Amino acid sequence: MIKFSENSVKRAVLRTAEAAFSAARKNCPVKTGRLKNSITVGMEGRTAKIYTDVEYAAEVELGAGRKRPKPYLSKGIAEAKRQAADIFRKELL
Repeated sequence: MIKFSENSVKRAVLRTAEAAFSAARKNCPVKTGRLKNSITVGMEGRTAKIYTDVEYAAEVELGAGRKRPKPYLSKGIAEAKRQAADIFRKELL
């Protein structure tokens, strides 16, 4: 059995979240920059969150009415998923 230190697991989770954060900011459409600048990464224990408190964030991500979706956050998460195995391998092994 392999055991990993709590700190190395947290580092791997945080680095994966930071990859999603960076890609989400890169893919975020910009009119005023408010949405892009509000994207935040936070950690609680072993859980990372990528979030924004901008009220129209979901409308941009998912679309609303006649506005087409501009999936900045889901693209960021997809990018981080592609990188996750390498990130965890580097942090844990």
